[in-house]
Parts: sequence; structure tokens; C-alpha cells
Amino acid sequence: LWSLMNFLLPTIFDNLESFEHWFDFNEKSIEDNVGREELMKKEAKDQILTKLHEILRPFVLRRLKVHVLDQLPEKKEIVLYP
Repeated sequence: LWSLMNFLLPTIFDNLESFEHWFDFNEKSIEDNVGREELMKKEAKDQILTKLHEILRPFVLRRLKVHVLDQLPEKKEIVLYP
């Protein structure tokens, strides 16, 4: 995730350590159950995922078929082998 964000916004996401510190997702804390509980408590306190969603929202393009249906050309069907 950091690599993608660094590619998109290199001036903001220029340091992996600061990104990891900001979101604090280290492998040790996720692997054991105690770490998972601490991570869940930290998430509830700091709302890490909410922060992450706010940062990523401008980069996510979400289009539904009903929104672009009038822009799509008619479907063409070509039978190669009868």
C-alpha cells in the first residue's frame, strides 16, 4: 500500500517508516492473538481504517453499470464456429 501511495503522491508519502508509524501495522502485532486484541483496541481508539479510507477515497474510481449504461456501445456478437 505504501508503494502505491508513494507512487501516486511521492511528496506526501516519502518515508515508509513514518507511514508505518502513522498506521502502526507491524507484523508482530498482527501474528499473535494479544497483538490482534491490542490492534483492535487501537483501531477503536484511533480509527486507523477511517483515516486510511479518507486518504484513499480520492484515488478510488467506483462506477456502476447503471451510471455508464448509456455510454456503452451496443453489444456485438460474432459467431466464429457454428
